Amino acid sequence: MATKKQKEIHKDLQTDDPNKIYAALMDLRVHGTRESIPLVIDQLGKDLGDVIDKEVIDILGDLKDKNTVEFFIEALENPKNAEVQKALLQAIWNADLKIEEHLPYFVSLAMKSDYLTAFECFTIIEQAAIEDDMEALNLIGDLREAQMREHESKEILEFIVQSLNSKIID
Repeated sequence: MATKKQKEIHKDLQTDDPNKIYAALMDLRVHGTRESIPLVIDQLGKDLGDVIDKEVIDILGDLKDKNTVEFFIEALENPKNAEVQKALLQAIWNADLKIEEHLPYFVSLAMKSDYLTAFECFTIIEQAAIEDDMEALNLIGDLREAQMREHESKEILEFIVQSLNSKIID
């Protein structure tokens, strides 16, 4: 159950007032919960100023709950967040979120994305642990198929293959 302070923070994050949003972001450092994450993500791309943008990125990169990747995946799948996709991926990497259950999602995203987005996916995949060798082998097969097509990120896909291979061998 959200406290009065958390409700106030959530309300302020839903305004268009940069001062209220900034104050709410500062309060999140003490009173934030995992339920606050989507509201913080929603601040990305709002053009509220460099100070707020930096604070949003810092908060997302400093998450203490490492099992919150589903909020990021939901945001990544939302077309309105296309402009902030790389920032979301960087936040996942910076926060060292646990993506192991979502490894196929990040491999798939790398295969259908531009070079820089695929690179961000690679950095995330590289830090993940492999929980299922068969799943990793299947993903390697999918990556090899994608490499055979003319793909702008062929080199990055190879890095992902090498990373997955090394995790299976270890």
